[in-house]
Amino acid sequence: MQAVMKEWRNDLYLRLEAHMHRVHRQKQQQQGQLGSELTYDDMRSSSAPQLVAFTGKRQWCHLFTPPLPRCSAGLQSKRPEGWPLPPTTEVWVLPSSSGRAVMTKVRTCDLRRRRSRV
Repeated sequence: MQAVMKEWRNDLYLRLEAHMHRVHRQKQQQQGQLGSELTYDDMRSSSAPQLVAFTGKRQWCHLFTPPLPRCSAGLQSKRPEGWPLPPTTEVWVLPSSSGRAVMTKVRTCDLRRRRSRV
């Protein structure tokens, strides 16, 4: 299971970086600056998403080495090693959408309400 999650993590990181590159190129095209040089950190800060949400705790916990034994739903303060997004990107762990997930309706609504205020 850990090998599968590690492969998934590497793929996720590559897709997040590719997304930032696409956004950066699109911004350059719109501004007529295609080909101008920016450092990787400049690209990250100007082209990264404002927030990322994980639906379920397991996916977030397994990005860490070793995997976190547990985490709470809500806004996350820790980042796994090699995390490609800047610290300004909020990371939220949402309750699983699975019907088997154990969480009260009140707790689920509270998390969604707090997230909607951001």
